[in-house]
Amino acid sequence: MQLQAQRARHSAIASVHRTMNERRKNDAPEHFHGSITCECECHRAECGDNFEIALDDYEAVRAEGRRFVVAPDHQDDDELMIAVEPSYSVIEKVGDPGRDAQTLDPRWTKP
Repeated sequence: MQLQAQRARHSAIASVHRTMNERRKNDAPEHFHGSITCECECHRAECGDNFEIALDDYEAVRAEGRRFVVAPDHQDDDELMIAVEPSYSVIEKVGDPGRDAQTLDPRWTKP
């Protein structure tokens, strides 16, 4: 039960980072010329890593509510590695953490 609570907490923290990136992108779209500076969307509350990601790549990640962009080596062992780029990786949360992440996705619309 403790592990399940920890995983839910990790999903919530990662979702806060993702929401901050969404706000940054939506608040000043005129500042982005093909790329966006993202903050790492890992589960570490204290993480302050940032990296550049092409807007098209960012949008592809955002199309899946269980996916996040993280700094290199910031994934958990129980997360699925989707893509590895030089300055970031794309991970997918699976199982209950994945469902939690999708529910917390600011782009997810409830039926």
